[in-house]
Amino acid sequence: TYAQGGDYTVCQTVMNECGTDSSCQTVRISVSSFLDGYAEPGFQIWPNPSAGRLMIRSDHPIAIIITDGTGRQVYRSGLENSVAIDLEDCPAGVYLATVRSRSSVFREKLVLIRKP
Repeated sequence: TYAQGGDYTVCQTVMNECGTDSSCQTVRISVSSFLDGYAEPGFQIWPNPSAGRLMIRSDHPIAIIITDGTGRQVYRSGLENSVAIDLEDCPAGVYLATVRSRSSVFREKLVLIRKP
């Protein structure tokens, strides 16, 4: 978990009886959080937690993939500015929304609840 976004250098070193090998790569981390449905200017998702119906609105086209805790895809959309998502047939639990714009990728936890 990264407290703030930025460029980070990640290195891996492997050692065995044949020798040592290292590899480094720079990765860019974007940290986002949906706080009262807010992630970045022009992008909203609400309500969260939800009983199964979600709304996503953006000022720019976005593609959305939602997966369950096992990684199984339960929802996918193409490039759209506003999306009403119906997950009422999915069981209560934690899901992962991956939202892609032309220049960014955001991932956020979604919580589905069921009222007794």
